[in-house]
Amino acid sequence: ARNSISLNNDFNNTTFSSINQDKSFGDLMYANASEDKAGRLIDYRRMAAFSEIQDALDEICDETINPDENDSIVILKFKNDDLTSDKKKELYDEFDRYIENYDLHNHGWKYFHQFLVEGELYFEQVLHDEYVNQGVLAVINLPADQIDPVYDNIQNMHVKAFIYQKPIFDKNDPKKVEKFEPIPMAADQIVYINNGSFNETKEFVVPFIENCRRAYRQLSMIEDAVVIHRMVHAPL
Repeated sequence: ARNSISLNNDFNNTTFSSINQDKSFGDLMYANASEDKAGRLIDYRRMAAFSEIQDALDEICDETINPDENDSIVILKFKNDDLTSDKKKELYDEFDRYIENYDLHNHGWKYFHQFLVEGELYFEQVLHDEYVNQGVLAVINLPADQIDPVYDNIQNMHVKAFIYQKPIFDKNDPKKVEKFEPIPMAADQIVYINNGSFNETKEFVVPFIENCRRAYRQLSMIEDAVVIHRMVHAPL
């Protein structure tokens, strides 16, 4: 943790921004995803906590994260390879050692749930100057609303770097974020995964849960309306 850029601060309880919403019916029901990333992700997380959506996400994650007969959740496969058996064994061993950093048996379900809700996953690869030969020592899951990829060419989606917004906490109030300090991070310093779906202008990633936005709005509003209707007609 001391060698991690994302965890290298005095306090780790980061507070997030809130979202302001237009209450008009048309804007609420048919609005596109917000360009404000922090507010957009908070809205998605709120949707994911809705009972029907939560049940659906749980079922998808249960079906996805499962160990095979060898107790492996992910495996390495080669295509059109001309490698010797020794080289393959070396790659298999290195792959298994690297995957252990993610601890998918304990955290894989949570990572995939986050992937469905937010559409992106960011992991910082922790290295140490004195243990370069050891490679990646650990990985740290970064909040998606505090980091963004920098594209060299948005058309081919080539990522050349990342910008991490490191929270700087108030010394007098450890729960208050005083400011965010932008920190550039190299492309190979971050493991970045997205679902490949973008908004109509290709400005940001749209997660899987975006598909149920309108149905979620309709169902939640109908449920509230039914409660009011029954209370009004209760005396009858």
